[in-house]
Amino acid sequence: MPKLTREQRCFQVLSWMESLWPCGKPCVFKFPEYAPDSNGRPTKESKKLYGVTYRDSRKFLIYVSSKNCITKSSCIETLIHEYTHAYLWPPACVEFKRPEHGPVYWTAYGEIMDAFMEGGGSDESKNFPFERGR
Repeated sequence: MPKLTREQRCFQVLSWMESLWPCGKPCVFKFPEYAPDSNGRPTKESKKLYGVTYRDSRKFLIYVSSKNCITKSSCIETLIHEYTHAYLWPPACVEFKRPEHGPVYWTAYGEIMDAFMEGGGSDESKNFPFERGR
């Protein structure tokens, strides 16, 4: 197996998560230098973020900062964090009253992280393709 880049390894992990915890709409993963704000451009504030997730009517957009996440493990942990947001958002663009990082979020994040770290997900995810359409 070739040595994978941080971005390639994240593609594998994303595919693994989508196979077990489907979101209801496609997730598009991006690996820019800095996470953008909701207008698509990095700002002073967004440059501090490790990652961010946005949604539109057709897809979720997950950004992981290549400048702030300098190791594979920090990229994967950030991707899992951001994917949990996508997983918990309803497929329709409906707003609801629930804390962004409340008990429901941490329960889902814990389930996914535990499956990855302790449940064999780290190895299982290596069987998924490391390239995908962007």
